[in-house]
Amino acid sequence: MLDWVKTQNLLLDTACELSLPQRLAHITQRGSVFVLHTADDRYCILMKTWIFSGRENFRGTFYCDEPLSENDFRNYPYENKNCIRIEGKYNCIDKNGKEDYGSNFKELYVSQNHNDQLFEVYYTLN
Repeated sequence: MLDWVKTQNLLLDTACELSLPQRLAHITQRGSVFVLHTADDRYCILMKTWIFSGRENFRGTFYCDEPLSENDFRNYPYENKNCIRIEGKYNCIDKNGKEDYGSNFKELYVSQNHNDQLFEVYYTLN
């Protein structure tokens, strides 16, 4: 999937939701992937595999083509959660061209850490 994402030529410090080609669409619940091309030229993708209808809660898989650094995480000690939070000036644009104010790359709670590039994540709107 990342090879296909890189062919989309996103500008640096840009985030958006991309509709996946038919051969990849079955991987996510909505047939799309959220992509971040960071200011330091990393590509990160968020594949939402479960979305709670009517709310912004979701579960999914996060992958970055470079290892995440300590600066890409925030710890929320009051809930004892490790959270991926990739800083940048980017806004995320959904596949309809509208700004998505969701937590796509700024508040992803880690449920499983496979390695320093691949994570199972979730977001719960309280």
